[in-house]
Amino acid sequence: VQILVLAAAVALSYANTLDVPFYYYDYRAIAEDASIHDPTDLGRIWSSAPARAFGQWTLALNYGAHGTQVAGYHLLNVLIHFLAGCAVLALLGALVRSPVMTGEGRDWLLWVPLLAALLFVLHPLQTQAVTYIVQRVASLAGALYLAALACYAWARLRHWRWLFGGVLLFGGLALLTKQNAATLPAAILLVELIFFRRLSTPQRWSVLVVAGLTAAALVYLVNREPFDSMTRGAWKEEGISRSAYFATQSQVLWRYAALFFYPADQRLEYDIPLQPGLGEPLVGLALAAHVLLIVLAFALWPRAPLVTFGVLFWYLAHLVESSFLPISDLAVEHRTYLPNLGPATITAFLLAWLGSFRRLRYPAVAASLLVVLGAAWLTVQRNALWRDPVAFHKRDTELSPNKERAWTSYGKELMRRERFPEALAAFGQALNLGRTEDGHLEVQPQTLLNAVLAMYYTGQHRKAVQMEQWLPLEELAPVERSTLHAAKGLALLSLKRPGLAREEFESALQFYPNINAQAGIATVHYLDGEYQRARQMATEVLRQDPQNRLARQVVEKTDALR
Repeated sequence: VQILVLAAAVALSYANTLDVPFYYYDYRAIAEDASIHDPTDLGRIWSSAPARAFGQWTLALNYGAHGTQVAGYHLLNVLIHFLAGCAVLALLGALVRSPVMTGEGRDWLLWVPLLAALLFVLHPLQTQAVTYIVQRVASLAGALYLAALACYAWARLRHWRWLFGGVLLFGGLALLTKQNAATLPAAILLVELIFFRRLSTPQRWSVLVVAGLTAAALVYLVNREPFDSMTRGAWKEEGISRSAYFATQSQVLWRYAALFFYPADQRLEYDIPLQPGLGEPLVGLALAAHVLLIVLAFALWPRAPLVTFGVLFWYLAHLVESSFLPISDLAVEHRTYLPNLGPATITAFLLAWLGSFRRLRYPAVAASLLVVLGAAWLTVQRNALWRDPVAFHKRDTELSPNKERAWTSYGKELMRRERFPEALAAFGQALNLGRTEDGHLEVQPQTLLNAVLAMYYTGQHRKAVQMEQWLPLEELAPVERSTLHAAKGLALLSLKRPGLAREEFESALQFYPNINAQAGIATVHYLDGEYQRARQMATEVLRQDPQNRLARQVVEKTDALR
């Protein structure tokens, strides 16, 4: 019954996501990444992203089945999210029956797993890992991680040794899906110490001391050679030191905690300032508050092990991405997917505990329904916004007006809808954010590239050529180089220079299969009087892209000549 309730909750909350289009990295990681276009080519999938090979393979399965049609991707994402909820149900179902939790008059604990699972799957913070297709790696890694933990807990509870095979299987797949699964062994140790070993009070506090000393040693070691050089390529971003990143994350973690309990103004882009170091007063206060919370969690261990687990798991699950390994995005919501088990468990425990008092039973039930239904309603509202990328990205620019990438993403969505003047205005905002006092531009290559494209598309060819000289072409991906040559070709067509346009279109196709370049060459063939060849090429383009305006014009013109 609980699984059916969970399934219904997920289905109703995510029913409006099946037509949500691609966002941001979806284009590059799915539509433009040839390494996942053949699900049987496991070697190519592995070589392209060995740390996320299993997650990439699931995307390849989708691509092999239905290409870039989004419904199938979303169906699988929602299924993964539901299975993650089932894993929460299974894990907490074992933990509330563990030796330290059982006792007379504690039947109310049996409501905790369902409440926590519902909060986990219905919380609006989870939408970025579910509705944003490419962030499937976060939800899939989370589901596998939690399944491994559940297998371990039930293996210890019922002495079913065969379930240790599930720990290895699910844990191994989680490690091949996303790097944050590296904390799974520590999470297993956490479950063992809190729920299956009756430690004395001195032993519990010795665990805190040892953990603190270990954490301090790790902070020291990762800033030393050779560890620093080993991880620099995978993690370290130029311009972000480990100490600055750690200082910033000490505040970001509180932002994540606040978003769980007050999920307002969620977005793709967070305008978080990078802290210069650990000496800042606000950073010191944030770190002191973290230490205080951890100490409090240890103090509650004897009376409320689930609260202790929730707090410590939240920190543990954030350890890889929100500690001292620098990542360019300082704060993104999909990183909270797995850690959200912690506050979901604590909230469910507190609601169930209030319900154990006779006078508070009905208020606790009402509060539980209000929390669950409120979370579901916010998730539905959030997913409704995901359905309109232009409105979504416009909202991002309103919430983070000083974030260059927010304006660039907004402009790109406008360009996809051929709203070129509006797109150019959005790119102008992004460029202004990167303009220095001496007139130079310090912006991402993608921002500059899209501004150049918008200028070509709006007929501002001279300005586009001037700005193109600033583009670091060697830093652009092949698909971006292809898009640039195709835009130049279209500009030359509008200037009645088909010969030079053909050269640009052919250059575009050398870098990447570009549908607009193919349509452009079909147009050149028509202008050269090669009507049959032009129609054949335009028909092939329409087979791949039925909405391609240039190819449709060629077909209509050649049909008129018959």
